[in-house]
Amino acid sequence: MAYNYLAGSWQGFIQQIVYLVGRGYLFYHVTELPERKRDKWQCIDRKLIGKYGTEKSKFQRYRLKEKRVANFFYLRYESTAIIMHTHGSKDHVLYDDKFSDICEKPLTLKISDNISLVVYVNDEVCSVRFTKETYAGFKAVIADVARTKNRWEIIKEFNLINGIPAYGGIVEQKKCLALWTVKQARTHQVALRTADLRLNTRRKIYKVWISPGA
Repeated sequence: MAYNYLAGSWQGFIQQIVYLVGRGYLFYHVTELPERKRDKWQCIDRKLIGKYGTEKSKFQRYRLKEKRVANFFYLRYESTAIIMHTHGSKDHVLYDDKFSDICEKPLTLKISDNISLVVYVNDEVCSVRFTKETYAGFKAVIADVARTKNRWEIIKEFNLINGIPAYGGIVEQKKCLALWTVKQARTHQVALRTADLRLNTRRKIYKVWISPGA
């Protein structure tokens, strides 16, 4: 069976990271593959997969867990690659990269020029939220639209946020942003209620993997 590690979308990439954190892969190392070496990305993938021995079956991973040996997982979306591992002995690998504990240092991932997300753990539950900069950016855009006093444009702008997967942290931020949007609208004498704003709380499940040769 082929080893899957290439995510076909940023949504699937985030989804898989959250899945892995929930299964004990709490330590991470992120690296950006250089664009000038795009033709060598798959070679880099194979090198890292080999270095950390991530190409293992489900049964092999369970056996390592029983022996209290750390399991490693490698995945990549476009130029962003991440290596994650569980608790346990790491004597079987060359452990010379700097890893962070997601419980102590949340993982920040840049999705686009305007959007960055944070994967974090709170009360042993993994979730995702907007970074402070991204949240402030949404507020700035909505404030600007509110000045037009166009009710439908305000609603339309808010609804665009529903394109982001509805993880718990993001849903809470959207609820706060909905209240703030209504306040901004009323400041400019625009009649608006939170009920007028579509607030998607159901998270879509994405297909994660694509073939390495695709």
